Amino acid sequence: MTKSKTLNSIISGILKIIAVILVVGLANIVTFFINNTTAVKIASFLNSNLILLISISILFFIGEVIYSLKFPLDLASPPFDAIAAVFVVNFLIKLLFLLDSLVYTGISTLAKTFETPIYILVFLITLIACYVKVLSTAVRRKAPRKEEIKEEREKDYEEENKNQKSKKSKKRR
Repeated sequence: MTKSKTLNSIISGILKIIAVILVVGLANIVTFFINNTTAVKIASFLNSNLILLISISILFFIGEVIYSLKFPLDLASPPFDAIAAVFVVNFLIKLLFLLDSLVYTGISTLAKTFETPIYILVFLITLIACYVKVLSTAVRRKAPRKEEIKEEREKDYEEENKNQKSKKSKKRR
């Protein structure tokens, strides 16, 4: 793709990382004004998972920047997206544990039972989907456009007419 697309990806990624930090900071500020155990637990949860949230943002950021490069280079982006997707699922499972501690639902035991198969499944599905996306984009870039095909046909037609005219002129001689 273009340099501007890569630059936009970089700026977007940096802004997303800053947004994650601001949300966690805002949650901590809210606990000063709302003296509630639920708010404190949520802020504590976000604080303890701050590195995970930043890692998710960084991995998606790296994947997006690499994807914005041209074809053979963008093949490196799917593993970053797949690992980031596993981290997102890990965060969501931790969120289920938090929800279970606030309001007992019993879902955390189910999540704990299927945690590893879910990680593997999410990794594989994301990896395959991202490779399909990268390869289909590469094929679309390589495939000629309708205008290019039309121009090529017109050139071939003109050359064919010139060849026929030259053959006729040679026959007359």
